Amino acid sequence: HSCSAIDNADGRFVVEDNALQVADSSLNYEVNATWPVTVRCVDSGIPPLYRDQAFVVVVVDENENPTGIRMRGGLVTENLPAGQIAATFATDDPDNEIENRQSFIYSVENSSPDFPFEIVGDELRTTRSLDFEANPSWKVIVRSTDSGGLYITETFQVSVLDANDRAMQIVLIGSGSIPENSVGGAYVGSVFAVDEDFGDEHSYSVAGVYPDGAGVFVVNATTGVLSVADGVDLDFERVRQYAVTVVAVDSGTPPLSYTGNVTINIIDLNEKPTARSEE
Repeated sequence: HSCSAIDNADGRFVVEDNALQVADSSLNYEVNATWPVTVRCVDSGIPPLYRDQAFVVVVVDENENPTGIRMRGGLVTENLPAGQIAATFATDDPDNEIENRQSFIYSVENSSPDFPFEIVGDELRTTRSLDFEANPSWKVIVRSTDSGGLYITETFQVSVLDANDRAMQIVLIGSGSIPENSVGGAYVGSVFAVDEDFGDEHSYSVAGVYPDGAGVFVVNATTGVLSVADGVDLDFERVRQYAVTVVAVDSGTPPLSYTGNVTINIIDLNEKPTARSEE
C-alpha cells in the first residue's frame, strides 16, 4: 500500500514510508492542541482501491521559557522608611497564552551588600531609607522562574525621587571672635546652613544666646550675617564667650528647619585705668 495525507492541516503533516510525520516545527500547543488529518492508502491491485481514514493528532504540551518580564512603577521617594513598594512585576510566557497555567517566583540577582531592595511576591520593596543625593537611581536585576524551573533574567532601572532634606549643620564663617566694647552692628561672622539639597535657600533667626539672652546678637534673615545688637555692651571681664542658637528654615516643600549653635569669643582689649577714691 501507498499512503499519503490528503488533508494535512495546511502542510503541517506528511506521510513518509507509511508513517505520519510532522512536516515542520510549527506545532504549538498554545495555538492548537489538536489537528485533524485525513490519510489515504491505495493498494497495488488492478484497479487500485483506496481507503480514507480521518485521525486527530494531539499536540503534547511542553514547558517553554518565559519570554519577558514587565515592570510597573519603578519610582520610589527618598527618606521614607523601609518597606516602600518601588515596582511590581509580571512575566510573559507562551504557556499562559490560553490560560494561566504557570506561576512565577521572582528574585533579585544583585550581589552588592548595599543593595536596598528585596522582592516579596511580585513586589520590589525597599529594605531601608533611600537617599536621592547619594544614588538617584538603582539598577535592579530580576529573575522570573516558572513552575517548571525555566527562567528569564532582565535588568531594570528604579529611580529615586528627590524630597526636601533638613539641613544637617549650621556653621559660622569668619573668625568667630569680636573685640569687647564693639558697637551695635559690628560684624561677627556669617552663619551658613549645610544642606544636601543643592540650591536650597535658607532664612535665619537667633533663637537664644547664652548667657544674657537673645538680645546680644542679631542675624540678617536673608544673608546670615551675624552682628552685635544695638545697645549691647560686650565686656570681656564679664562674659568671655557666648553660645548663639540659630534657626535655619529652608525653601523646600514643606519647609524644614534646623537648629544649631555657634560660638562667639570676646577679645580682651587693654582698657584705661579707672580712678578709685580711698577713705
